[in-house]
Amino acid sequence: MERLTKGKIIEIHVHDEYYVYAQVLQKGYIAYFDSKCANPIQDINKIDPTKMLFILGSSVTDAIRTGRWKIRGKLPIPSSLETLPMQFIQDVFNPNKFKLYNCETGEVIPSTRAECEGLERCAVWYDNHIEDRIEAYYSNSKCIWLTSIDEWTERES
Repeated sequence: MERLTKGKIIEIHVHDEYYVYAQVLQKGYIAYFDSKCANPIQDINKIDPTKMLFILGSSVTDAIRTGRWKIRGKLPIPSSLETLPMQFIQDVFNPNKFKLYNCETGEVIPSTRAECEGLERCAVWYDNHIEDRIEAYYSNSKCIWLTSIDEWTERES
């Protein structure tokens, strides 16, 4: 099995319907691009890294090992993706309590809800969940795996 090293480009055949591309970043994170196309692209240099869906901590080795997701080559990491974005942690037992997670350093610091708005929830995503999330994005529907800050907060109300 080819290794998922920094810079590798992954071709994802989403539910056997269309293709989307992603790039391996550092520390187990992958940038998923807004790159939907009906057929596999021939030249990975045509992928636009400025059109981003999301960056996730991802465990996709099974998808690569089985060949469902394919490594199509390697490109330099764009400078805009060299630093991983902050993520948030919302306390399961007290959903009004938040922390920021620095993906670069592993540092966790107390935070406010306002500071967490718009950030990705800290989690590890698996290939099937990622495909569901991509499909939900392109069909403009809700992803069952994606829980907003408000949904957790409303549980306590």
